Amino acid sequence: MSPNDISCISSTLKFVFAEAKRHSVTPVITFDQPVYWKAQIILAGEPHGSELHAMVIRLGGFHAGMSFLGCIGHVMSGSGLQELLEVVYSPSTVAHMSGKAVARVLRSHLLVDAALNAIITAKTFNISLLEVIKSSGSETSESHERHTEDDPLPASSSPVSDVATSIEPA
Repeated sequence: MSPNDISCISSTLKFVFAEAKRHSVTPVITFDQPVYWKAQIILAGEPHGSELHAMVIRLGGFHAGMSFLGCIGHVMSGSGLQELLEVVYSPSTVAHMSGKAVARVLRSHLLVDAALNAIITAKTFNISLLEVIKSSGSETSESHERHTEDDPLPASSSPVSDVATSIEPA
Protein backbone atom coordinates (compact mmCIF):
# COMPACT_ATOMS: atom_id res chain seq x y z
CA MET A 1 0.00 0.00 0.00
CA SER A 2 1.34 3.43 -0.92
CA PRO A 3 1.96 5.82 1.99
CA ASN A 4 0.18 8.54 -0.04
CA ASP A 5 -2.98 6.44 -0.32
CA ILE A 6 -5.98 7.85 1.56
CA SER A 7 -6.78 4.49 3.17
CA CYS A 8 -3.18 4.16 4.41
CA ILE A 9 -3.24 7.67 5.91
CA SER A 10 -6.63 7.00 7.49
CA SER A 11 -5.40 3.71 8.99
CA THR A 12 -2.31 5.48 10.34
CA LEU A 13 -4.41 8.20 11.95
CA LYS A 14 -6.65 5.63 13.61
CA PHE A 15 -3.67 3.56 14.80
CA VAL A 16 -1.88 6.60 16.27
CA PHE A 17 -5.10 7.71 17.95
CA ALA A 18 -5.66 4.23 19.48
CA GLU A 19 -2.06 4.09 20.77
CA ALA A 20 -2.28 7.60 22.22
CA LYS A 21 -5.58 6.76 23.92
CA ARG A 22 -4.03 3.58 25.37
CA HIS A 23 -1.23 5.69 26.91
CA SER A 24 -3.59 8.53 27.93
CA VAL A 25 -1.80 11.19 25.87
CA THR A 26 -2.92 13.63 23.18
CA PRO A 27 -2.23 12.14 19.76
CA VAL A 28 0.19 14.27 17.75
CA ILE A 29 1.43 13.26 14.31
CA THR A 30 3.68 15.08 11.85
CA PHE A 31 3.44 14.71 8.07
CA ASP A 32 5.15 16.18 5.06
CA GLN A 33 3.11 18.60 2.97
CA PRO A 34 1.21 16.32 0.53
CA VAL A 35 0.29 13.76 3.23
CA TYR A 36 -0.54 16.56 5.71
CA TRP A 37 -3.09 17.95 3.28
CA LYS A 38 -4.69 14.52 2.80
CA ALA A 39 -4.79 13.94 6.56
CA GLN A 40 -6.56 17.28 7.02
CA ILE A 41 -9.11 16.26 4.38
CA ILE A 42 -9.68 12.96 6.19
CA LEU A 43 -10.24 14.74 9.52
CA ALA A 44 -12.58 17.25 7.89
CA GLY A 45 -14.65 14.34 6.56
CA GLU A 46 -15.03 12.75 10.00
CA PRO A 47 -18.40 13.17 11.75
CA HIS A 48 -18.73 16.09 14.17
CA GLY A 49 -18.44 14.02 17.37
CA SER A 50 -15.55 11.84 16.16
CA GLU A 51 -12.70 11.20 18.59
CA LEU A 52 -10.21 11.79 15.76
CA HIS A 53 -10.89 15.54 15.99
CA ALA A 54 -8.84 15.53 19.23
CA MET A 55 -5.79 14.59 17.16
CA VAL A 56 -3.11 17.22 16.46
CA ILE A 57 -1.75 17.03 12.93
CA ARG A 58 1.43 19.01 12.29
CA LEU A 59 3.18 20.04 9.13
CA GLY A 60 6.81 18.91 9.18
CA GLY A 61 9.44 21.53 10.03
CA PHE A 62 11.10 21.60 6.62
CA HIS A 63 7.82 22.03 4.76
CA ALA A 64 6.63 24.63 7.28
CA GLY A 65 9.86 26.56 6.65
CA MET A 66 9.40 26.30 2.88
CA SER A 67 5.86 27.56 3.21
CA PHE A 68 6.97 30.45 5.44
CA LEU A 69 9.74 31.51 3.03
CA GLY A 70 7.31 31.34 0.13
CA CYS A 71 4.88 33.55 2.08
CA ILE A 72 7.59 36.13 2.75
CA GLY A 73 8.38 36.24 -0.95
CA HIS A 74 4.71 36.68 -1.81
CA VAL A 75 4.07 39.37 0.81
CA MET A 76 7.25 41.26 -0.10
CA SER A 77 6.65 41.20 -3.86
CA GLY A 78 6.73 44.73 -5.21
CA SER A 79 8.60 46.03 -2.14
CA GLY A 80 12.00 46.27 -3.83
CA LEU A 81 13.36 43.14 -2.19
CA GLN A 82 13.77 41.46 -5.58
CA GLU A 83 15.69 44.44 -6.98
CA LEU A 84 17.84 44.51 -3.84
CA LEU A 85 18.74 40.83 -4.15
CA GLU A 86 19.63 41.38 -7.81
CA VAL A 87 22.62 43.40 -6.53
CA VAL A 88 24.13 40.10 -5.31
CA TYR A 89 22.40 37.40 -7.37
CA SER A 90 21.66 37.37 -11.08
CA PRO A 91 18.13 38.52 -12.01
CA SER A 92 17.26 35.08 -13.40
CA THR A 93 18.25 33.47 -10.08
CA VAL A 94 16.20 35.93 -8.02
CA ALA A 95 13.16 35.33 -10.23
CA HIS A 96 13.31 31.61 -9.34
CA MET A 97 13.69 32.14 -5.60
CA SER A 98 10.62 30.54 -4.15
CA GLY A 99 10.07 28.57 -1.00
CA LYS A 100 11.55 25.51 -2.74
CA ALA A 101 15.11 26.89 -3.08
CA VAL A 102 15.37 26.88 0.71
CA ALA A 103 19.15 27.29 1.11
CA ARG A 104 19.40 30.15 -1.38
CA VAL A 105 16.30 31.94 -0.11
CA LEU A 106 17.37 31.59 3.52
CA ARG A 107 20.85 32.89 2.70
CA SER A 108 19.38 35.86 0.82
CA HIS A 109 17.11 36.76 3.75
CA LEU A 110 20.03 36.48 6.18
CA LEU A 111 22.08 38.68 3.84
CA VAL A 112 19.41 41.38 3.76
CA ASP A 113 19.06 41.11 7.55
CA ALA A 114 22.83 41.58 8.03
CA ALA A 115 22.86 44.58 5.68
CA LEU A 116 19.92 46.22 7.43
CA ASN A 117 21.52 45.59 10.83
CA ALA A 118 24.78 47.14 9.59
CA ILE A 119 22.88 50.23 8.42
CA ILE A 120 20.92 50.54 11.67
CA THR A 121 24.09 50.13 13.74
CA ALA A 122 25.93 52.71 11.63
CA LYS A 123 23.05 55.18 12.01
CA THR A 124 22.84 54.53 15.76
CA PHE A 125 26.53 55.28 16.32
CA ASN A 126 26.80 58.00 13.63
CA ILE A 127 29.27 55.99 11.58
CA SER A 128 29.44 56.31 7.82
CA LEU A 129 29.00 52.80 6.48
CA LEU A 130 30.53 53.81 3.16
CA GLU A 131 33.65 55.05 4.97
CA VAL A 132 33.97 51.76 6.84
CA ILE A 133 33.68 49.81 3.60
CA LYS A 134 36.21 52.07 1.84
CA SER A 135 38.68 51.90 4.73
CA SER A 136 38.45 48.10 4.90
CA GLY A 137 39.26 47.97 1.19
CA SER A 138 42.47 49.98 1.62
CA GLU A 139 44.22 47.45 3.85
CA THR A 140 47.88 46.68 3.30
CA SER A 141 48.56 43.62 1.18
CA GLU A 142 49.87 41.71 4.21
CA SER A 143 46.72 42.23 6.26
CA HIS A 144 44.59 41.60 3.16
CA GLU A 145 46.28 38.22 2.63
CA ARG A 146 45.73 37.34 6.28
CA HIS A 147 42.11 38.42 5.98
CA THR A 148 41.45 36.33 2.88
CA GLU A 149 42.84 33.21 4.58
CA ASP A 150 40.27 33.56 7.37
CA ASP A 151 37.42 34.91 5.26
CA PRO A 152 37.23 34.47 1.48
CA LEU A 153 34.98 37.55 1.27
CA PRO A 154 36.67 40.61 2.82
CA ALA A 155 34.32 43.40 3.89
CA SER A 156 35.06 45.48 0.82
CA SER A 157 33.80 42.78 -1.54
CA SER A 158 31.22 40.97 0.56
CA PRO A 159 27.59 40.61 -0.54
CA VAL A 160 26.54 42.34 2.69
CA SER A 161 28.50 45.47 1.78
CA ASP A 162 27.05 45.37 -1.75
CA VAL A 163 23.51 45.17 -0.39
CA ALA A 164 24.18 47.72 2.38
CA THR A 165 25.59 50.30 -0.03
CA SER A 166 22.63 49.82 -2.36
CA ILE A 167 20.19 50.40 0.53
CA GLU A 168 21.96 53.25 2.33
CA PRO A 169 20.97 56.68 0.98
CA ALA A 170 23.88 58.78 -0.30
